[in-house]
Amino acid sequence: MFFFSHNRAFYILVGNHPDGKSSGASHALIDAFIKDNAGKNMLLDFEGSDIPTLAYFYSSFGAEHEIFPALKINRLPFYLKWLKK
Repeated sequence: MFFFSHNRAFYILVGNHPDGKSSGASHALIDAFIKDNAGKNMLLDFEGSDIPTLAYFYSSFGAEHEIFPALKINRLPFYLKWLKK
């Protein structure tokens, strides 16, 4: 499924059925999307992955690794923060 916003297409909510994996359905879908939108001012965003095999799959389409800053706030009471360590 693709969502669009500000010259970006986000490839999210990917569901892989074992039959789809063996038939190359995801490859075909992404390839068709890239061909249909080639030359347009649009960026295809795969939303990244912590799963190495999925990251490798995305890189096969020319995806580049991009790091985004994140802020984590722990609002637990101090005694729970201590237990969490």
